[in-house]
Amino acid sequence: MLTIDSEKHRFHLRGKNMSYIMQVEEDMQVHHLYWGDSVSELPDSWFDRAPYRRASLVEHKDADSPMCIREFAHYECPTYGLSDFRMPALQAEGEESGNMLCDLRYVSFRTEKGRSPMAGLPCAHGSEEEAESLILLLRDPVTRLEVELYYCLFADRDIVTRHMRISNKGKESCRLNQVMSFSVDVEDGSFDLLTFDGTTHREFTPSIHPLQPGRMEVGSTRGYSSHQHNPNAVLLRPGARQNSGQAYGLSLVYSGNFTLRCEMDQYHSLRVQGGIHPQNFAWHLAPGESFETPEAVLSYSAHGLNGLSSVLHPFVCRNLIPSAWQGKARPVLLNTWEACYFNISQERLSEIASLSSGMGIELLVVDDGWFGHRDRADSSLGDWYPHRVKFPGGLKALEKMPMKLGLWMEPEMVSEDSDLYRSHPEWCLHARDRVRTLWRNQLVLDMSRSDVQDYLIECIDRILDTGIFSFIKWDCNRRMTQVQSGGLPASQQGEVFHRCMLGTYRLFEHIRTRYPQILLENCASGGGRYDYGMLCYCHQGWVSDNTDPQDRLVIQNSASVFFPPVVLTSHLTASPNHQTNRTPPFAFRRDVCALFNAGFELNLMNLGEEELQEVREACALFRQTQAMLPGARFTRLNDELIPHDWFGWMLESGKTVIIEYFRPAAAEEPAYWTIPVHGLKKDAAYRDMRDGTILRGSDIEALGLRPDWRPGDCFSELIVLEEVRQS
Repeated sequence: MLTIDSEKHRFHLRGKNMSYIMQVEEDMQVHHLYWGDSVSELPDSWFDRAPYRRASLVEHKDADSPMCIREFAHYECPTYGLSDFRMPALQAEGEESGNMLCDLRYVSFRTEKGRSPMAGLPCAHGSEEEAESLILLLRDPVTRLEVELYYCLFADRDIVTRHMRISNKGKESCRLNQVMSFSVDVEDGSFDLLTFDGTTHREFTPSIHPLQPGRMEVGSTRGYSSHQHNPNAVLLRPGARQNSGQAYGLSLVYSGNFTLRCEMDQYHSLRVQGGIHPQNFAWHLAPGESFETPEAVLSYSAHGLNGLSSVLHPFVCRNLIPSAWQGKARPVLLNTWEACYFNISQERLSEIASLSSGMGIELLVVDDGWFGHRDRADSSLGDWYPHRVKFPGGLKALEKMPMKLGLWMEPEMVSEDSDLYRSHPEWCLHARDRVRTLWRNQLVLDMSRSDVQDYLIECIDRILDTGIFSFIKWDCNRRMTQVQSGGLPASQQGEVFHRCMLGTYRLFEHIRTRYPQILLENCASGGGRYDYGMLCYCHQGWVSDNTDPQDRLVIQNSASVFFPPVVLTSHLTASPNHQTNRTPPFAFRRDVCALFNAGFELNLMNLGEEELQEVREACALFRQTQAMLPGARFTRLNDELIPHDWFGWMLESGKTVIIEYFRPAAAEEPAYWTIPVHGLKKDAAYRDMRDGTILRGSDIEALGLRPDWRPGDCFSELIVLEEVRQS
C-alpha cells in the first residue's frame, strides 16, 4: 500500500510486514526516515530523534546557507561536495566546466499502477494488482541535471525495488562517474553483513562481517557479477539466525560490474549502497540524453534468513523469471559434458539417448564439441554451425532422437582458431598495440557492437528455427580483460563494460520474446554470473561446475537464501567425482540433488545393471520432486547462519513435506542424532511414511525426527511426511 501525505511530503511504502518511509524536509532534500517492521505512521519529530542532533546554530537554516551541514542527515539520493562527506549515490562532472557539484532538490512526484519495463535492462514485472510505483523528481537548479527516483512496491511480497534515471536538461555535456541503483541511510548501524563469496568451484561461500566505522565493500570488476562476490547480500541485526531476527536483503538485478558497499560514520549510522561499480565507469551524457541504472531489490523480514527466503522465493518465481515457465515443472535432463567431454558424435548421442529415455530421463543436452571443428578447448568458438565430421548430416539428423534435445552454446566468446576471428579480428575486446590476452584459450567478443550482436542473433535463429531444440544452456567461461572497443571513440571507453552487458541482454531478450517456449539455463563456468539479472531471461541456472555433493551442500544451502530450488540446477554425477576425486555413495549424491532442479551428468554407458537400476529409481524420485518445486516452500532446518556439522532442508508442497538430513562426516555418538523441524502446520497431523506414525505438527517440532541411523561418512536421509485428516 502506497500512502502519501502531500502536506508533509511524506511517502510511506507499506507491505504486509514492512514499512519504508521517506520525507522531503525544509532543505528540499528527500530524507530517509525508516525501513523495517510495518508501522501505521511516524511521529513528526522522527527525523530529529538522532542522538547526534544537529547544533542549534545550523538548525532550520536555508539549504543555500553556507552554514547548512548535510553530514548528519539521512538521504535517499546523496551527492558529494556540499558537506555530505560519505559515499555519494550520484557523481557527475561537467565536461567543459569541470563542475563536480550536484545539489538535487525535490520537484514533484507521480504514481503508477503496476510495473513498467526498463528499456534494455532486466527488471521485475508486476501487474496493477501486484505492484505500485512511486517516482520522485529531483533537479539541480544550476546544472539542470534531473534525477527520477523509482520505487516499486510489491506489497504482498514485502519488497521494494529501486533504480534511478538521470537526464541532462542543461546545455553542457556531463560525465557520470558514479550511479548507484539504491542508497539507504540507517541511523543505528549495528549490523552484520552476510556476503556470498568464493571462486570457481567454491561459489556462495558465506562470510559474516561485523560492520565497524569505515567502509566495507564487495563487488566485481571482471565484466560479470563473478564467482568471487555475488550481487546479493544480507544486513543482519546482531543475533539474527535462520528463523529469528531482522534481515534486510540487498540484491542487484544486474549481471555486470557491481558494488555492494557499506559505510559507518563517526556516529555509527550506516549508509548502504549498490549499483554499477565505479571503477573504469564513465558515461557521457549529452544535453537531452538520459541514463537508467540497473534495478535493485530491497527485501525485509523480522524472521531471519528463512523469513527472507519466504519473501524472495515467490517474488523470483512470479515477478522475475519469464512467464512461459512459471509454475511448470522442469524436465529431468542428462547433460553430456561429464559423459563425453568433446568426444561426441551423432552415433554416440543416439546410444546415450536410447539408454537415457529408458531410464525415464526426459531431455538430453548436447554439450561442448558439436560445432565448427571443435575437438578441444582452443578452437571454433564463434563458428556456430555443426561439426562436419561428427554430424555429417547436420543438426537435422538429430530430429529422430527418442527424447527432447538441448544444446550448449557460448555466444559471447571467440577462439583465435575460428572462421569468425579470421574474418573479424576487430570484433573482440582488445587494446591497440598490446598482445591480446587469451584466457581459457579464448577471447571475449565486443558485445557493445551492434554488428557483433546481429551476427550472434543470426546464428541463434539459424539453430532454434530448426525446431530441434527445446533447451539452451548459455555459458560464459572467461572474464573480461583489455576492455576497449574499436566501435567507440576514446571519450566513451568508460562505457564499454556496461554497453557489453546491454548487448548481451539484447540477445537474451531476443530469445525470450522470439522463442518463449525454449527453456534457457544460465551458466558462467558455473555460478560466475548467477544473479537476478540473468533470471529475468533464464528460467534456471547452473550454480557451480563443482558437482561434488559435499561441496554442493554449502553452495546450495547458501544460494537458497535468495534463489528458490526450482531455479537452482543440481546434477547427480559420477563417482569418483570429476572435480574433487571423492567417492560419495550413490544415495548421498542423489539426495543432495533431490530437492533442487535435478538432473544427471554421468556416462550411463559405463554403468552396470545394478547402477542403472539406481539411476532409474533416482529419476523416478527426481520427477516426483520436480513436480513439487514450482510454488513449493523451502526451509533450511539449521538455525545457525553458517552450518558446519550437518545440513537440513524441508520442501513443502500441498499436503506433502519432504525433509532431508545430511551429515557429511561421521560424528561421535551418532545414535543420538535428531533432526530439528520447524515450519510445519502446528495443528495439522502428519504421517511419517517410513513407519506410518502419525503426529501433530507441533509435536514433531517439539520432538524432532530421528533418522534411521547408519554409521560412517556421507550420511543422508530423505523423509516424507503426508498431511492427513484427523479422525
